[in-house]
Amino acid sequence: MGGESAARAAEIATFLARCWSGDAGAAVSFSRGPWRARGPMRVAPMDALSGTGIDRYRQLRANVWHAAMRRRHGGPEMSGDHAFGFVLNALEVRRTEIAGLAEWRGMAGEVIFNHAFQWLYRPLLNEVHGRPRAAEAFLQEFLFGGTKGDVSDRQLGAARRAARAGAEAVEAALGGDGGALEAAVPAILAELELDPLAGIPVAFPWSRPDMPLGEDDMPRSIARV
Repeated sequence: MGGESAARAAEIATFLARCWSGDAGAAVSFSRGPWRARGPMRVAPMDALSGTGIDRYRQLRANVWHAAMRRRHGGPEMSGDHAFGFVLNALEVRRTEIAGLAEWRGMAGEVIFNHAFQWLYRPLLNEVHGRPRAAEAFLQEFLFGGTKGDVSDRQLGAARRAARAGAEAVEAALGGDGGALEAAVPAILAELELDPLAGIPVAFPWSRPDMPLGEDDMPRSIARV
C-alpha cells in the first residue's frame, strides 16, 4: 500500500473506530500484532488481505468494527500466545461481535462477508503440528462452525465439545454473568488436553491476494452469523 493510500486508509479507519467505539480519542494502527485493550486499535493492513480492492476495503472496515466493539464492550486484555489467552480471546471475539450486532444491525452483512475471508485465512489442521492443532481446531469449530483439513476423530470430538462449552459461556456472559468467559476457560482447556501456559504460535495466515472465495464459504458465514 502506497504512503498516500495508507494515510487515507488510516484516516478513514480512525474516523470509523471513534464512531463505533464511542471513544473520541481512539486511533488505529495497521499492524499484524495481537489485539490490545489500550493504545491504538491494531488491525491488519489492507495489503495483507486477500481479494479485490473493494474486498480488502470491506474486510478492513469489518476488522475496525470488531476492534471497536472489543474496545466498547470491554473484556480482559490477554496475550494469545499461550493456551489460556488464546481460548479466552476467541470467546471475547464472539461475545463482543454479538453485543456489537445488537447495536449495529446494519453491520451484519459486512460481518458475514468478513467471516468468509477469515475462514479462508485459517490454516489446514493437518499443517498445524503438536498442541496448537487442538487450539486451532477449537477456534475453527467455535468461530466458524467447522474445521479445515484432516484431524483425528478424537480431536474433532474434543473441539466440538469445547466449542459447545464456549457457546454456553458466551450466552451466559451476554445474559449478565461477567465472569462466565474466564470461568469457562479451564474446562475448555481440559477438554482440549491443553495446559493453560502451553505456547500457541502467534500466526497470521494471510493468503495470496488472488485467493478466491469458495462456493461454500459465504453460506457457512451466513449460517454462523
